[in-house]
Amino acid sequence: MTRKEFTVQRTKKRRIPPLLISLLVLLAAGLISLVIPGGPLAPNPSKRPDTALDQMTDPEVPLQVHFLDVGQGAAALLVSDGHAVVIDGGGRGTSSFFVAYLKEHGVTSLDAVIATHFDEDHIAGLIGAMNVFPAAEVFAPSYASDTKIYHSFMNMAENKNLTVRPPSPGETLTFGSAALRFLGPSRFDHEKENDNSLSVLVSGGGCRFLFTGDLETEGEAELLASKRPLQADVLAVGHHGSAYSTSEELLSAAAPTYAVISVGADNGYGHPAASVLGRLRKARCTVLRTDESGTIILTAHKKTVLPG
Repeated sequence: MTRKEFTVQRTKKRRIPPLLISLLVLLAAGLISLVIPGGPLAPNPSKRPDTALDQMTDPEVPLQVHFLDVGQGAAALLVSDGHAVVIDGGGRGTSSFFVAYLKEHGVTSLDAVIATHFDEDHIAGLIGAMNVFPAAEVFAPSYASDTKIYHSFMNMAENKNLTVRPPSPGETLTFGSAALRFLGPSRFDHEKENDNSLSVLVSGGGCRFLFTGDLETEGEAELLASKRPLQADVLAVGHHGSAYSTSEELLSAAAPTYAVISVGADNGYGHPAASVLGRLRKARCTVLRTDESGTIILTAHKKTVLPG
């Protein structure tokens, strides 16, 4: 038997043009992003900045945001170019302090009063503020509560001829050289009232501040699903640092540099939770707490956030 010989014919290799290679890579990547949900080429729209909101503001004009020390509660004063907005006002025990603080800082009227939800530790101080300062608008969630503080809030608004209305998701408001956008919720029938909290993105001085009230797991998931831009320089940590708020997903979308926790010293709720503090460390946030530092003032100016 003779050995069968195989002849191998060598062919000259053809070089594929670099431009064609690039096009093929992009095509393959696009197909992968369609097949693999959430793949590296499917970015989360929530992670982007709200440039449309930023364009309504002047980064050269400072925006001051005061996170008041109201114990186990939340209260914030926003001031831009002589105009003021309040987001929550603390509880009964600090209501007079809240009003006095606004007077001390030159507030004579309010462009807007925003109640993120109707818990006593968020709205009691707003009742006093509405009684003392003329307010242009009052925003609150569209649900009713059977508590005395809720009825006091609604009665005060009625006595001052103020209409309390829920904002539409995406609705914007300008004050001074700053602006804010209501992000949600899209519905107010959540099982937990905390998940009915209004979320607000504030832009001014070239920076952004994100407030989520007492949103918990369901509310945060709904906010993220809305795909609205959430990127912010400062996050007002939800629900005083509750373990059921401030998820990794929210932190990833907002990507804040600062995280402010409004919380009372030695409170009985265990706020802020160790798990939340761990998530904030993982996200490399500078954490500021009212129970440790008292009232916290942050000034946004020329795209930089500075204390005081």
